Amino acid sequence: MLPRTHTPSSSPLRADVRLSALPGLAPLQPSPAASEAKASLKQVFGAGEDGVKQVSPEQMRTLHTGQESIQITKRLLPYGSGNQELDVLRTQGEAARRSAAVHALKGHYTQQDMSHIRNKTDVTPEEQALLEIKNSARLAVSFGAGNCGEQADVALAVLSNMPRDVPIHKVQFEFMDHALLIAGDLNSKKNQVVIDPWPTHATSHMMRDGLADGLPYKRLYTLNPADPSLFSQAQLEAFRQQGVPPARVDEHNQGRPVGSELVQSLLDSNTVHCQPHSLKNPGLTYESAGQDGEVKKKSHEVPQSQHQQYQASMAAGATRKPALMRPEDDDA
Repeated sequence: MLPRTHTPSSSPLRADVRLSALPGLAPLQPSPAASEAKASLKQVFGAGEDGVKQVSPEQMRTLHTGQESIQITKRLLPYGSGNQELDVLRTQGEAARRSAAVHALKGHYTQQDMSHIRNKTDVTPEEQALLEIKNSARLAVSFGAGNCGEQADVALAVLSNMPRDVPIHKVQFEFMDHALLIAGDLNSKKNQVVIDPWPTHATSHMMRDGLADGLPYKRLYTLNPADPSLFSQAQLEAFRQQGVPPARVDEHNQGRPVGSELVQSLLDSNTVHCQPHSLKNPGLTYESAGQDGEVKKKSHEVPQSQHQQYQASMAAGATRKPALMRPEDDDA
């Protein structure tokens, strides 16, 4: 069970953070010290006991594809999420400012967003959903931040450039303000893989092993295996490199405090969460045996560079806000 409270550190919020130097623009690859990060994650967040579950080769392939898309999404969104406590702390509130700007600009479509409906007079609900997802993903990558819905949209754009064997669905939960991706047949829960980049220490996992297992949701959009990419890899990289000037972030945050004052106001609100992962048991490892007898594994490894960022944020005064998804939610 995730801890609900945490005694704040006596260390002051760091005022010397230089946003231009934030880590995260390089691909996040597991380092030799990843196992140490995983052990620390278990200690800090109360993760469960180590365990092993068998999955099919097809499921293992989807798990690895999903994890790669999560890592690329983290690289494309280096400021993180405006409603994740540790992202707010490590960026001195800039994650929240940029996420707010993304929300304010949604609906301002470009020709790139509308490429799939060009020259059409009638737009279907599925095409409208795709328009909104592309718009959201482009804005999030340009600003380098976004909350759960935007992060799911970016991950979907990333996945649209990767080989995939199953449909990938964006879903919205009915009784919880959260969106994520589910890979697989929505009528067969045992084969579904959850791809949710929003948790700070996100990992792909089987739906049955996740905190959202059993919660009702509605499908918003489906990316099928034969569908074209939402944006090319080059376009996504161009959005990231172009970025936005600070004045554009300021424009959509007029009247809001900045720096430590903004951080404190967010921590005092009920809009920020501490959601490190979305697993019932982060100590879980998946195994799959191929036809050649080779056993492939996937566990909740945390890239050391990413882990160090969040450790620094906690030392800077994390108060450990309640998680959005908790084990008791699964019992509802």
